Amino acid sequence: MEKPSLYKKFLLPGILLFFLILFNGCAGNNSKPTSPVSIDLQFKELPALNQEVSLEISISSLISLEDVHAKIILPPELALVSGETEWKFDLEPGQINKTEILLLANQLGETQIQVEATGQQGISISGNKKIIYINVQTDTASISTEPFSQVPTSGPDVTSSTPKMEAPVQIDLYPASELKLGEAFTLLSKAITQQSADVCDLKLLVPENVQIISGATTWSGSVVEGQEISLTNSLMISAAGDYTFVADILCSTEDFTFGRQKIFKVTATDTEINTLNILETQNASPDLPSQDLGGWRQPKPLDSPDTSSSLFKFESDNTTPQNETAPEEPINVQTFGGTVRVYGWFSYLDQNSNSLPVRDARIEIWDVDAGPSYQKLTTVYTDNSGYYSASVSNSDSSGSNGQDIFVKVLTTDDFSVKVTNFSGNIYFADTEVTNDVPDGDYYVGNRVVTDATRRMSYFIYDKIANDAYDYFFDLGWISNYNLQVNWDPNNTSDGTHYHFGGSIDLLGGDRWDEDVILHEYGHFVMYKTYAAYPNSPSCDPHSWGIHSSQGCALTEGWANFIQGAIQGHQDYVDTEDQILHIYMEPPSPAAHHPEDEGAVAASLWDIFDVGSSESWDTLTNGITGIWDVFNNYEPNTIIEFNSDWVSSSNGNDCKVYNILNHLLITVTNPCIPYTLTISKNEAGSGTVTSSPAGINCGSTCSYGFSEGTVVTLTATPAAGFTFTGWVGVCSGTGSCQVTMTAAASITANFTQNPINVQASDGTYTDKVRVSWIASSGATTYNVYRAVNTTDRKSLLGSPTGTAFGDTTATPGLTYYYWVKACNGVNCTVYSTANTGWRNFPAPTGLQGSDGTYTDKVQVSWNPISGATTYNVYRATSASGTKSLLGSPAGTAFADTTATPGPTYYYFVKACMGANCSGYSTTDTGWRNLSAPANLQASDGTFTDKVRVSWTASSGATSYNVYRATSATTTKSLVGSLAGVTFYDTTATPGVTYTYWVKVCNGASCSVYSISNTGWRNLSTPTNLQASDGTYTDKVRVSWNSSSGATSYKVYRATSGTTTKSLLGSPAGTAFADITATPGLTYTYWVKACRGTLCSVYSTVNTGWRKP
Repeated sequence: MEKPSLYKKFLLPGILLFFLILFNGCAGNNSKPTSPVSIDLQFKELPALNQEVSLEISISSLISLEDVHAKIILPPELALVSGETEWKFDLEPGQINKTEILLLANQLGETQIQVEATGQQGISISGNKKIIYINVQTDTASISTEPFSQVPTSGPDVTSSTPKMEAPVQIDLYPASELKLGEAFTLLSKAITQQSADVCDLKLLVPENVQIISGATTWSGSVVEGQEISLTNSLMISAAGDYTFVADILCSTEDFTFGRQKIFKVTATDTEINTLNILETQNASPDLPSQDLGGWRQPKPLDSPDTSSSLFKFESDNTTPQNETAPEEPINVQTFGGTVRVYGWFSYLDQNSNSLPVRDARIEIWDVDAGPSYQKLTTVYTDNSGYYSASVSNSDSSGSNGQDIFVKVLTTDDFSVKVTNFSGNIYFADTEVTNDVPDGDYYVGNRVVTDATRRMSYFIYDKIANDAYDYFFDLGWISNYNLQVNWDPNNTSDGTHYHFGGSIDLLGGDRWDEDVILHEYGHFVMYKTYAAYPNSPSCDPHSWGIHSSQGCALTEGWANFIQGAIQGHQDYVDTEDQILHIYMEPPSPAAHHPEDEGAVAASLWDIFDVGSSESWDTLTNGITGIWDVFNNYEPNTIIEFNSDWVSSSNGNDCKVYNILNHLLITVTNPCIPYTLTISKNEAGSGTVTSSPAGINCGSTCSYGFSEGTVVTLTATPAAGFTFTGWVGVCSGTGSCQVTMTAAASITANFTQNPINVQASDGTYTDKVRVSWIASSGATTYNVYRAVNTTDRKSLLGSPTGTAFGDTTATPGLTYYYWVKACNGVNCTVYSTANTGWRNFPAPTGLQGSDGTYTDKVQVSWNPISGATTYNVYRATSASGTKSLLGSPAGTAFADTTATPGPTYYYFVKACMGANCSGYSTTDTGWRNLSAPANLQASDGTFTDKVRVSWTASSGATSYNVYRATSATTTKSLVGSLAGVTFYDTTATPGVTYTYWVKVCNGASCSVYSISNTGWRNLSTPTNLQASDGTYTDKVRVSWNSSSGATSYKVYRATSGTTTKSLLGSPAGTAFADITATPGLTYTYWVKACRGTLCSVYSTVNTGWRKP
């Protein structure tokens, strides 16, 4: 028979986890606490039709979360104008992640927006979701947290026309030190606001008989968004008992009031404080019962009706509901006698006061007629969220307007289980009666079962109907046995047990214990599956290692195993915080025998748990194979289970044997021993050991292992060696796991680490040569390079020899080199690093200026690729000592320190940092001497010479004097002297010459100086004679000729002191003064001339003309 579709749940672990995240915030082992993740949605204005509106999404967390994935799900009626609908981020406690999107409502009517957020803390996942409903109208809109079709306009479950939103505040309450009876401990109350508030009041409520040692219990003040406020109290519990501490925060803004509570429960015995529960209360509004979970936020002022819910009445199945109450004045009544749809939610509080939905439970809709008559209108079932809906006729048989309705929820699904008292009456809860319900939708509300007794019954029902049954339903086990669980809160005796007739008696404190409930259900499954139940006449007392009956060991071990399998994880924590390590070995070796339920449970778990790190537990079968054996073979003992397993088609016989054998359950060994042989490529290079023991190679390099045995091999290198991998059935350098299904041989390669790595330091211009000593066991070597010891190493090549030329190195740059020795694909560790660098080629095209400059020798060369500087050197000979002159970045250098005149030898190196090339080919150059200054040549000063002089030049050893008849004619060297005065005695008198001088040092001479003219004077005529009255017509004047003269000038005066007058310029050596006045004595002078140049006046002589 097929189970109704409402029972088909998604119980795969990932989907179940997601379901729990969305409905409960996070999934725990023994409870479902309120999610630490909060989501708040705020419209900045109402989204009217065809108007853009901004929606702000705020996400916060009480715990640190990584990789939070937030997603906004938008309907077609709301178009995304701008913003992102998916984003990821991290959250710290109290931090708020805000994002804003711009929407456009493009259709009238009802629609919804959903926001989901999930994140991780270690391996745990936490999350939440938020849905708001929007009814878009032409000029405005309505917003609600419920579908508008499910929100009545009035009634006890309506708080306001404004939806209830998540409280923008987080609160925590926890001890900061160990709790010990009679000793002080610290209790911290912390709250973080996610919205600014005008005033917030934080207070800690302390039980009367708890001593407050220090610390204020109240705080009040204004807060800003993200602000943390706290109370720190030192308290002491002195007596045994139950204690409840409450941290409460209430905040007010101009528009809203919001708040949240945290409850901290402690149970103290006479000697210790042994129980600690923390839960968070959530209030839909301040005046709702504190059992409702979460935070609350409501608009001010509160103008809606009283929002408190009527208390539930819980009775057994034969209890009469409460009497019909007086009719209330109907609100918004339209019609009666048609159809009314009754809908709502049911949930219950678990042992930690967490609200959980009443899933897949029977719902009965009742009408209360006048008098004691009641009419059941219909029966439906809740879904996975606790929601139900049913439409019934609204014709009241008592003749009044509409039906007088109340709703009953029962602890049964009429299919898999019913929870009853010991009289067989099913537990249920019913609502208050609503009189004269009008046609249309009647929203009953989200009703929470808070009564201590009945909420336990729903917990028991939930564990079986929605956890245990569905687990086996997914395996194909169809059972309509409707298991009866008898439970009475007044029955506190021990002895919970399963009746072979098909019922469970749940006694004492086991009502909240998921372990016990699921354990007993395991018995029920076996009983209903087996044609003949295992022979186990008495299994009491039963515990992990006591049973003497194999039948008991199997039935109890199966029940222990199944409670953990249903939970779906290895470390199963029950409601008393006791850890049940189903998958581990029994507590002591003495318990390892087939009669031990612990051995059976551990064996089944190791077959089930999808493998682990244990060498014997390598089966990845899950529940399928185990269920196949139990369902089809019905084994009575664990030994029969093994035999049935071998007979089945599940395979892995040897693996199952290894698991049972590990727990000392003696069954026939189906495994064939096979020999595992280890070889090493190098003797003395390392050892190989095995787990389980057998191989220690070293000395023992082969061993026989049973078929199916998983052998783990570990290679340990000797000093100076690296394990470089397996050859055979394993590869890589980690541990090697071999499942023995045949004989196997494996080689362990050990390779000697490279030593004495050497890299050349500028030896080569085309490479860096890297060399090393050969490593034992190596077939190739990997050579690596980096620019420093912390940078990423680059693989250059993999030579088979012990040298490598790095031709890709940048000249001048220093590199670090490492070498790995390799054997196949695996290599040793890196060698010790060594540095090396590739040299530059020596610069070419070196040129030194040869006397071009008087202030320097200019040295130039061709550039070298990669060089950052150049070193310039000078010597006085090609083989002389070189001196560093400078290190320019360019390709030219001015040697201003060269002595003018001497020839020097120049060399250049190309450099990068301290790394430089060899010397370039040499070239000579010299600095010229400065041309002599202030050159002066005498202008007729001397008759035997021209005197030439100049200012001395630095560095000069001699001077060359040049002469020419003009500035443009050929210069002739007329003398070389060490001094600064030269006498030109070879100058022709009366000829003007142009003179130059060069300053010299050895063979090197400067350029010509600036020229200057000079000339040698003619000799003054001698033997001047004037006739004394010899002639009546003249005075005859005569003289001796002067060398070089071409003419003479004859002067006369009346005395030796009067002004001389030029009489004539004869070419010869005589002149007739015919102008002389007879009888008057004259004084005469003569000058010898050449061109315009004339000598000085001759000695005077007098003469006179005869009258």
